[in-house]
Amino acid sequence: KCYMSTTGSDSNDGTSSGNPVLTLNKCLTIFSPNGAGAYPATIYVESGVYIGAQNVGLDISLAGYVNIIGSSDAYPYATFSGQSSTWCWSVASSLNVSSVSFEGCFGGVLVLGASRLHV
Repeated sequence: KCYMSTTGSDSNDGTSSGNPVLTLNKCLTIFSPNGAGAYPATIYVESGVYIGAQNVGLDISLAGYVNIIGSSDAYPYATFSGQSSTWCWSVASSLNVSSVSFEGCFGGVLVLGASRLHV
């Protein structure tokens, strides 16, 4: 598991809600082939707006199943905000997204190859 918060820090290990990371990229690094995370990769995202190159415009291509779960089923969701010229994420993994929204991105999530997306 990896926990994210807009008040987190990428110097944290993200292993608890009391020690969250700031960026999606940091969580993906934890679950990368050389990281310590086990699959399925589950990323819990606190409500807030996540911007910048470490959160949007990312390639999600982990070997196992990835869950990205917002902390609230009601507004305000965890929102990933990008630029109109880029996808929020391009995905080459099986991905489950829950209680997360996208804004400002070219098209939200681009699903590549044999990937599966469940929203």
